[in-house]
Amino acid sequence: MYELPGGIGRYERVPCLKLTGRWLRDVGFEIGARVAVEVKEGSIILTVIETPPPVAPKVPCQVQRELAHAGRLS
Repeated sequence: MYELPGGIGRYERVPCLKLTGRWLRDVGFEIGARVAVEVKEGSIILTVIETPPPVAPKVPCQVQRELAHAGRLS
């Protein structure tokens, strides 16, 4: 757990929790997924309620240029 300032012009310690990592994707938390949050004393339960449609991976610009150049040589 982290603490953050509570707002502009005042300081109030506020808990902050940030989750990142491939492990989230591995258990079904894709980028853009909608998540339900259930809070109980001492626990937080996150549940994926809507998974976004798959997105084709982006091809880096350098690779696009190389492919275009290779196509001209064929």
